[in-house]
Amino acid sequence: MNSTEKTPENQETDKAFFANRNPRGEGAKFPVEIAEQLSFIRSLLDEHAVREPKIEADWRRLNLRQQDPSLYVGVVGEFSAGKSTFLNALLGDALLRTDVLQGTTAAATFLKSAAEIFAEVHHLGGGVDRFQLGAGQTREDLLAWIHAFSADEQHARTVSKVLIGHPASILDDGLVIIDLPGLNAENERHLTVTLRSVRQDCDAFLVVVPATSPASEMLLSFLRTNLSGMLHRCIFVVTKADLISGEPELQRIQENIRARLVAGLELQHDPVILTVAPEIALCTQLKTDPNEGRPRLLAPEAIQRFSDCFDASKAQIIELAQERRLVTMLDAILANLGALLALVEASLARAHANSTRRVNELKAVKIHDVEQFVAAAKKGYEKQVRRQLEPSLGAARLVLERFKDQSRAKLAGAIQTAVTKEELRTRVHSTWNHLAKLLEPEIRPVMTRARDELEQVADEAARGCRDEFQKFYGSLLGVDGKSICEGPRAPVIEPVTTLMLPVGMQLDANLSRVLKSSITWVHWVFGTLICFPFGLITVVLMNQSANKCDQSVRNPVEAEALQKLDEVVAALGETMENGLSTLCANLCRAFESRLDALAREYAEPLRKMSRDNAEERRVLTQYQSRAGTDLTEIGARRRLLEQMRAQCLMSHDLLADNGGRHA
Repeated sequence: MNSTEKTPENQETDKAFFANRNPRGEGAKFPVEIAEQLSFIRSLLDEHAVREPKIEADWRRLNLRQQDPSLYVGVVGEFSAGKSTFLNALLGDALLRTDVLQGTTAAATFLKSAAEIFAEVHHLGGGVDRFQLGAGQTREDLLAWIHAFSADEQHARTVSKVLIGHPASILDDGLVIIDLPGLNAENERHLTVTLRSVRQDCDAFLVVVPATSPASEMLLSFLRTNLSGMLHRCIFVVTKADLISGEPELQRIQENIRARLVAGLELQHDPVILTVAPEIALCTQLKTDPNEGRPRLLAPEAIQRFSDCFDASKAQIIELAQERRLVTMLDAILANLGALLALVEASLARAHANSTRRVNELKAVKIHDVEQFVAAAKKGYEKQVRRQLEPSLGAARLVLERFKDQSRAKLAGAIQTAVTKEELRTRVHSTWNHLAKLLEPEIRPVMTRARDELEQVADEAARGCRDEFQKFYGSLLGVDGKSICEGPRAPVIEPVTTLMLPVGMQLDANLSRVLKSSITWVHWVFGTLICFPFGLITVVLMNQSANKCDQSVRNPVEAEALQKLDEVVAALGETMENGLSTLCANLCRAFESRLDALAREYAEPLRKMSRDNAEERRVLTQYQSRAGTDLTEIGARRRLLEQMRAQCLMSHDLLADNGGRHA
């Protein structure tokens, strides 16, 4: 008996809770709150797109269950506890196999009321086979078919359940009895079948305990583990009472079983215990000899007493089922409904946590403006390239200055040591040719090195820009979970070395042109100075003898030659500077063009990503709010279900106080 004290207020609450509901007949209905709770759960599943198979299956099962007025009573017990014999006695028919050597129940077998006996086999694949007497089918054929699928392991492994219709009176008023496989059979599948039916199908339980093995630890462990919240819905049936010698010994065993149940299961109420001899009762109903095959014969009065006791126990089972029908059914469905709400709550909590994590990720994302990135990249690139230009030009100028100084000394020495005009002409010409040949190997390496250095700096600047782009945008994930720097739209910020070749070739051409023109110019200038009658040298030499070349001739020629040398070197310097500056400018323009193309290509995708992320944050934030509200509502509903279950328990105890009896 439950320890909760029954006050008049409690009883009034119970009456109000079950007002206008008949707890005895098929007209019994569940409170409208059950349907509303299921409707609420359905709306949550649809709104939050919960597609978890277990939740969907549990919802469909509960939705069907709350429309079914039947009371489902599972029969559980250890292997060879006498469950099938007990059920045959309840039916008054040797319907189920009881051969211990061949095994008995291997599939969940549902017994329900029917005008005539029939059997249906529901296969795991979804098909249903039906067997009914008639059309040349005998009872033996029906029994063989039932035994094949309910007790034969080879067939039973393909079966989800066996449904048997039978006209037995105990099945009237919507009572459905479920025969479950034994608990300690050496078959894991049997235990799986039993547990699934206990959790999904059963409202109440008949727990079969053989008098020869009173309340074993295995049975107690199973009940503690799997029926802990349903023990108040259990009736304990002690079978094989006819194998115990004497009434005092039977009473002692019954009290021992009661004590073990109360202590082992920590019961707060006195369990209902019925002690029966099903085999004797079945023989009496079938009018066969109960003493056949028995080593110890029973007296006729003992047989009658066991038969009468079984009839009384059967009547008590029916009466208890009628009295507690709605309370038991409601308690079972409320428990399952609470478990379903707990599953939905856990699913929504996971979704809420995931949305919170995603919102935090989106908040941490900073999408840099690509136009600003490009503008900064342009400045940085040009700064790096132009920073390298000045050292390159400085090196070229040093080479030219050194060449000019050396050339002036050589040219002056050649002119000043000439004795005749012919010698002067020859020396000027040969010296300049020699200097021109020395100039090209001096200048070209400098320009090549300068160009290479610019290329290297340009490549490094381009790679740095690419790395910066990857840093700013490579970690950005759009709504589709892809980075903008991945796939066909990945940025192409390559070095502009491909532009260096034509620019370098142009620079080489300019240098060659200047060098070639300088040699031609020297030939023309010095030829004019020395050979033509109107040149400076001709004027200087008018008062001299024809062949004599003195200081008055050499000095004007030297001054003119050195001046022209300075002009050639200055022209070369200007050409090199212009060429390298042009190369630098072209590199910058080419890279800027690529950056502009990058900005045009990625500006809109980045803006779209920004818009998409903002929209995702908005949607997720709304979902968080909605999910939070729904989780609060689920919590309130779970508390309501707990209150309703508490009322069921009080009503159950009230019914037990008013009508419970022990056999």
